[in-house]
Amino acid sequence: MRPETVRENGIRPSEVAIEAPPATDAGLVFIGVVRTLWASRVVTPRQGSDDGTVCRIEIFDP
Repeated sequence: MRPETVRENGIRPSEVAIEAPPATDAGLVFIGVVRTLWASRVVTPRQGSDDGTVCRIEIFDP
């Protein structure tokens, strides 16, 4: 099996992109952020491990 090519942006062959419908009664509110050593999707490991690099999850104040 050939490994999949990772791209910074875009969709994979098995994914489908659609236009999102306009918001009506709900919205998206970000409640936090994940901090890692990687600044790009291209260099981020595809699978994590228990002995791998540590990341930090920060939850914003209410």
